[in-house]
Amino acid sequence: MDPVLYWNDVAIEVQRRDFTVGGEGDSLKPGALGAEQGGPTRTSRALAMVHIAIYEAVAHGDSTSGLAPFAAMIGQTPTRPATAPVNPGGGYDSFVAGTVCGAATTVLEDLWRRQGDHVRSALDSYPRGASATTFEAGVAYGLTIGKAVLDWRHQDGSHLPDDMTFSTQDGKHRPDPFSPGQQRLSTQWGSLRPFGIAPAAAGAAIHAPYLSPPPPIRSPRYNAALLDVKEKGAAASTSRSADETVEGIFWGYDGPRGLGVPPRLYNQVARAFMTKHLAGNTAADNARLLALLNTGMADAAIVAWSAKYDYDLWRPVVGIREHDAGFGPDNGAGAGAASGYCDPTWAPLGRPATNTPGEFYRTPDFPAYPSGHATFGAVSLRLLALFAAAKLGISSKEAMNTLKVAFVSDEFNGVNQDPKGDIRTFHVREFSLAEGVIGNALSRVWLGVHWRFDGLGAVAPDDLQADIPVDPAFSDKLSAPIEKSLGGVPAGLKIAAELFAGHFTPPPAPRPARPGAPLPRIPGVRR
Repeated sequence: MDPVLYWNDVAIEVQRRDFTVGGEGDSLKPGALGAEQGGPTRTSRALAMVHIAIYEAVAHGDSTSGLAPFAAMIGQTPTRPATAPVNPGGGYDSFVAGTVCGAATTVLEDLWRRQGDHVRSALDSYPRGASATTFEAGVAYGLTIGKAVLDWRHQDGSHLPDDMTFSTQDGKHRPDPFSPGQQRLSTQWGSLRPFGIAPAAAGAAIHAPYLSPPPPIRSPRYNAALLDVKEKGAAASTSRSADETVEGIFWGYDGPRGLGVPPRLYNQVARAFMTKHLAGNTAADNARLLALLNTGMADAAIVAWSAKYDYDLWRPVVGIREHDAGFGPDNGAGAGAASGYCDPTWAPLGRPATNTPGEFYRTPDFPAYPSGHATFGAVSLRLLALFAAAKLGISSKEAMNTLKVAFVSDEFNGVNQDPKGDIRTFHVREFSLAEGVIGNALSRVWLGVHWRFDGLGAVAPDDLQADIPVDPAFSDKLSAPIEKSLGGVPAGLKIAAELFAGHFTPPPAPRPARPGAPLPRIPGVRR
């Protein structure tokens, strides 16, 4: 059994249970506490910490993995227990498996404390292999690794309280009129220490190198996007195709009951992709790939939320209703009837309120630009392509455009319910990684919760044009240089390139294991 895949599965299940009716940490049950790691920001941070701990466990515990310890980068060195045996040939049935189990459970239990019983049950269910004593020694070693990761991220900025003061200025984000009590999620998230990308330059915001500002409101580019989402994303749209509606819901995972948030979705996509295209991965391969993926999403959240609260751009549900003068608290006096841009009664199709009967038309509780979905999706699918290209000996262009994955979203698994209480149809959707990047970004337009430029501009970044197709709806509109870094897609692609080149470096070819071979020397650790 691969302990890396086992604990990845446990981790994303823990995340799902954080949003599950009647389960531990049910954030939506009347009178229950909120999710322990609520929202895509906190979830991405938590999953990154779990998978860095797993990676560290393999890097330190398996003498044959060739993985460079991430601890060297974070300034932490786990202390190897004096009673821990030498890894018997790198076997994953004993010491290494125990090390991964100990590291994963330590982080999971700390971050999702209400699910301690579930996590410990998963640990108890893991097979001990040839030697229970050796396995338990590994668990003890893994505990120190998990604690080092927790200590590293302590007071990293995630503890800062949110600022709940909304601006009434024209064009700024305000509560969804269908959710008048809406809060502002993760307003300080852009100040977190990044996981793998470079920290912000002195006096600069961390998002500055990754994306351009959004187009000014009521500019031609903005107005084109407004008409697009006003038509395609309306609850009562007559031009949105059936497949566009399906695509909007398919990529949802907007924190509903029983599903959770986008970082879980992209882990699920990665697992389906790995099963089809990377079945020959070793546990070390999987540890590296999943650490890349989840670290990338954690940094994507930091970059995206930094930009969100810097630009503070309103969502379509407010912007369409208040486009014309005379509508909204800071837009002057109107000259007459509403124009073709403004509709003061407009309602979006809305985020999929799966398993929440009667909840329609809602928009997420944070500003529009850039799209978190687009940023998460781009960084995770691009990292899958970069990893697969290196592993399979093909170009990244080929990996992006020819390697397809068939995936069943929990939004369409034949079990979960739509807001009317009807069971959604079981649906398998096949797409290449490039198609996934684009479809995931555009799905937010079909729901009416994002402007198209929140996801992507007219063209991809210069160094990735061959890998990502142009946005078909805007390929002939205003393709100025600014658009090459407009939205979450180019931001996610840049984050992926930076992480893949600079962190979790590719391991060398594995050396044959020698029975009783000692662990590699770790600076600062006494044997």
